[in-house]
Amino acid sequence: MTELIAQPIYTELFYRATFQEPIPDLFKEEGMTALLRKIVKDFGIRLNQIKVNRESPSDAFLTFSIFEGETWFDVSYGLEEITARLQRPKDEEQVIRLYSTLADCFKQYPMSRQRMNIQHQLGVQGDSGAYLKSLNPQAPNGFEDKLTGRGVFYTLGIEEHSLVVHISVAASLFVKGGVFVSIENDFNPNNYGFQRAFSIVKEGGEFVLKELGIHIEQVA
Repeated sequence: MTELIAQPIYTELFYRATFQEPIPDLFKEEGMTALLRKIVKDFGIRLNQIKVNRESPSDAFLTFSIFEGETWFDVSYGLEEITARLQRPKDEEQVIRLYSTLADCFKQYPMSRQRMNIQHQLGVQGDSGAYLKSLNPQAPNGFEDKLTGRGVFYTLGIEEHSLVVHISVAASLFVKGGVFVSIENDFNPNNYGFQRAFSIVKEGGEFVLKELGIHIEQVA
């Protein structure tokens, strides 16, 4: 297999937590007030940055966004699930800080499922086409004279963690000559709090990139 030296041009992370039961506290004035105060204090934002949408209680009852330089952190907090998207993170410390702060807002509620996905648009040194061909050398005969790109999809089952990992690797649509890598982690049923699940995902992501032969160099 051909190996790649790569630099992350654009990275996006997505997190979804599904609760075992709907959170009753948000229906109560004192419960919602306490949560609003905590979000304002812990994230250092103003109250008017938080939007309340009573028409979408399941997954978007409270929504807010945070901008830190080029980084955008978008959160939807509902009675049944929470989602959070992080675009263009500065570094790992920022990722851990933002997601850990959010997780602290719902740590008392058991989760039935957690999903953590990371997507990289990578600039690469060398021939990305040759690399992708080394991962997926075979193509239907009828494709040969029309083939303009290759990709692979893998699914890993990690029974000890009730974890399924979906891995996609393809030519990047946004970075010329680059590679797109997606690693989707699904804890179902979920047996962990956020911190433990994040640690498993981090270690697993490093393993996946190593096995794919992708060596990521951080942009200075």
